[in-house]
Amino acid sequence: MTNGTFSALNVEPFVFTSNESEYDEVKGYVEDGVLIIECENTSSNASVSWIIFGKRNDDTIQNSKLTDGSGNYITEIPLLSFYGIYHCLYIYFFCILIYFVVKRYEKI
Repeated sequence: MTNGTFSALNVEPFVFTSNESEYDEVKGYVEDGVLIIECENTSSNASVSWIIFGKRNDDTIQNSKLTDGSGNYITEIPLLSFYGIYHCLYIYFFCILIYFVVKRYEKI
């Protein structure tokens, strides 16, 4: 990855690390787009597994209807704002139609 790409596309990176070969503790963090892993045993040659999670910060996600003005994911989108008034009215009238059809067949 080119210098600066990770930092431009991600904010608030979080690193999980696991020492796979020894019992020494390891920790990781991202500094200026570079993953840094440290071990409590400075002479260790441990095999370390790692994964980085970060919040997307690119223009596509920032301008998406799925995020708010700060780029945070909106977990629940009100139907009216997502689909529009006509789509919501269509669903409403369809549900009323189904209700009356079910009621009619209950009498038979």
